[in-house]
Amino acid sequence: MAGYLGNIPTAVPLTSADIADGIITSAKIANDAVVTGKIADGTIVNADINASAGIVSTKLSGVTSEVKVWVNFNATGTPAIRASLNVTSITDHGTGDFTINFTNALTDGNFAVGYLVGDNSSSQSAMTVIFGASSAMTSSSFRFRSCLNNTGTDAPQDYLMNTFIITR
Repeated sequence: MAGYLGNIPTAVPLTSADIADGIITSAKIANDAVVTGKIADGTIVNADINASAGIVSTKLSGVTSEVKVWVNFNATGTPAIRASLNVTSITDHGTGDFTINFTNALTDGNFAVGYLVGDNSSSQSAMTVIFGASSAMTSSSFRFRSCLNNTGTDAPQDYLMNTFIITR
């Protein structure tokens, strides 16, 4: 190789002992010098991850499901969403009959739903939620009915507190 006298230089691993002050800081490493493929498995701990990092669940071992949709809303009068994830709107079909519409569609309508409904009245203790009220659960929405069942029959009811969590 032209320009060298003697042995041709070869790459060798760099350690902190090779740095004059013994410390390798981020100021000494180029912004794009460390890539994911160069980090050994299992060496990153929570403290190493910036809180704003967007890590997809497929990159986490043991994660088989995640919350895809959640919503907390008031159904009395016009439905009012208090807070949500992946919910674009709630359709009111009448007393106790609602559709939660997703912002981004899920893979299909085969998801699990956890829910809590209620209000501030202690006298309404037998509350039920019925899924698939007039339509199936789909990848873009699901319809449900909320009912009061103190007399053995389901009477449609709008509740102050409605919370739903959907996972797939």
